[in-house]
Amino acid sequence: MPSRAPAAALLSALLLTAPHADIARAVDVVVPNDNTVPAGTLRNDTLVVRLEVRRAEWRPEAADGPALQVEALAEEGKPAQIPGPLLRVPEGTTVVATVTNRLADSTVILRGFVSRPSPRDSVAIRPGESRTVTFLAGTPGTYLYRVRIGVIAPDTERDLTAGAFVVDPRGTRALDRVFVMNIWGSPTPGGGYNNALAINGRSWPHTEMLSATVGDTLHWRVVNASIRSHPMHLHGAYFRVASKGHIWVDTTFTPDRQRDVVTESMLGGQTMRMSWAPVEPGRWVFHCHLMFHVVAPGARVG
Repeated sequence: MPSRAPAAALLSALLLTAPHADIARAVDVVVPNDNTVPAGTLRNDTLVVRLEVRRAEWRPEAADGPALQVEALAEEGKPAQIPGPLLRVPEGTTVVATVTNRLADSTVILRGFVSRPSPRDSVAIRPGESRTVTFLAGTPGTYLYRVRIGVIAPDTERDLTAGAFVVDPRGTRALDRVFVMNIWGSPTPGGGYNNALAINGRSWPHTEMLSATVGDTLHWRVVNASIRSHPMHLHGAYFRVASKGHIWVDTTFTPDRQRDVVTESMLGGQTMRMSWAPVEPGRWVFHCHLMFHVVAPGARVG
């Protein structure tokens, strides 16, 4: 019988106190998005998806853990999600996306609702209004989309209203997993800084535990939806980098340019497609190799 090798996809939180004072009381509860179910309705060669920007309560740890009140994305009629709903379509699909701004006090800016590859795009939606954007999905690859919320102070991070956008080659089946990194951060009155870091909406050790069979090959798409750089590190095995991209462009490497690494730096807004195979049973972690992203404040290292 083949051996089983548990593996965890994670990014630690350096966490949390009370909700930030300038965010109104939540009207929704965030559901962590594991990026296994695409959003919208796909009929023939057209995806119709209706998204909303809302304020919601997010608990990046356990359901009874610390809470933040944040801006988040949701499909119409469904709970808010962090990361935002997965947009995943076959090559050749036309996307018809309607986005409604449910915030009462902030204009939002859409980015990434455009055919790939593409120059920068920007669509503004005022409070209470909706906009519909229609575009051809474009070249297969791993991308992201984001919704910028109003004017954000330079010392804060509001990277939660972003999600993965994947275009699959025509005629293929999705045999991979998608992991999106998001960050919320805000200074404290005493000169400190509170933040929450998450993969697929959860902070370690509340992230999803994965299970793999020794010798099997796992295929992952990793999306850094934050503005920070993260050197992503896999314990116990090398992984092969098959492509690198960002919100508007993705580059698939030819076999002679693919690299086997244990750590790959991902700039803010960058994406990666990777594969790896567990070589022996054990418990391994995939995480940011910056120590202050892995341990809580005051924890001893070494």
